[in-house]
Amino acid sequence: MTLGPFAGKLLFGEEKFILGHRDLALLAAGSGGFILALTLAQGLIALKGYAHAAVAWVAGIVGFGVVTAIGDDLFLRVENGFVAGSAAAAATMAVFLVRRMRTATATIDDLVEVIGHEALEI
Repeated sequence: MTLGPFAGKLLFGEEKFILGHRDLALLAAGSGGFILALTLAQGLIALKGYAHAAVAWVAGIVGFGVVTAIGDDLFLRVENGFVAGSAAAAATMAVFLVRRMRTATATIDDLVEVIGHEALEI
């Protein structure tokens, strides 16, 4: 048993908070996938994979749209779409990032040069 519904009812009132355990679990899973996708996107951007990051976000949007279009219960459709979309974006970014890392040619000298151009803040 999780504390989510109890805490929601305590904070927002018994009649206003309508999300149950399943709803909160799906929203937490979707949020986790989204955070993972954001993290992987930063890796792609650092390796100049801007187009790949954009393609991965589009894959997430498509995944969200497809899954959200299926079913009757609106809340459940959106929650499942959030999980599917964030998972699709994260998985696509992971594939692109692994490929990009395997072909990266940066050396320690490149890193030292970049660091040398940055302002030192203490």
